[in-house]
Amino acid sequence: STHIRRGRISRLDGLELVRRHDGKFPWTYLGKSIEDILEPLDLTVDEFIKICDRFTNKRLFQTDSQGNLIKDNKGNLKKIRDDNENFVASAILQRSRKVKSDVVVVDYGLGNLKSVSRALEECGAEVTRSSDPETIGNASRLLLPGVGAFSEAMRRLAETGLDEAIRSAVKRKASLLGVCLGMQLLADEGDEGGTTRGLGLIPGRVRRMPPLQEADRMPHVGWNELAIKNDSAILGGIPNGSDFYFVHSYQMVPKNANHIVATTTYGSELVSVVQSESVCGLQFHPEKSQRFGLRILRNFIEN
Repeated sequence: STHIRRGRISRLDGLELVRRHDGKFPWTYLGKSIEDILEPLDLTVDEFIKICDRFTNKRLFQTDSQGNLIKDNKGNLKKIRDDNENFVASAILQRSRKVKSDVVVVDYGLGNLKSVSRALEECGAEVTRSSDPETIGNASRLLLPGVGAFSEAMRRLAETGLDEAIRSAVKRKASLLGVCLGMQLLADEGDEGGTTRGLGLIPGRVRRMPPLQEADRMPHVGWNELAIKNDSAILGGIPNGSDFYFVHSYQMVPKNANHIVATTTYGSELVSVVQSESVCGLQFHPEKSQRFGLRILRNFIEN
């Protein structure tokens, strides 16, 4: 707010920065630590300098004759000019917008479409929410959200023809990301609400989570760690043991262990990330999982 009042940052850019970074981005005073500012964006100092140069055509920090960045006696980078915060804001916003990828979010009446659409947009995607089978069948990237019961979700998909549209898109090698219930719908069948056929895109069955220890509550709600089992581009840049936000009481049990990308322990081990070729599933909510959740969505739209 200080920099907005002094004209160093436009009000629009300031509000955009706060919105994009949940109000936790320490942008108000650049001089204290460039590393602290870049860490939430997964940027190195060198990457940041290149972005600033590309989008502002101005060098923001002093360099020696060899081109190395110069730091003062407190370890802070020496700036060329005092009012470069506006260039910093512009460069960061350009960086967040530089990835342009069309993503169709499947709208079948279940799930919080607004929050996941907004998260995708923050990662640079052009988002379309659609319940049209033709649009979904021709999409190159699909996100299948979902909150509710397996049987009800599949009933709605079948009644609207969206189940076949999703299968058709995957046959054309479209990228598909299932989130929470959306991941479970990728399986062959599910038990919730009676045995129901799923999309059959990743062989397996969705079963109720087994009885837990007394200290563990059901449903599984809250933050929990990922244990990465297999390499996958969807988890690029995600450290093993990172926390994500879960809300579920059923779990997907894949038939093929090679489809298991990551697991999570809640009473017993459950599968939290699956992948088969261009089809991925996340049992947790990336749009509610802060920095690492957004990183996964960015991986989805970039790869």
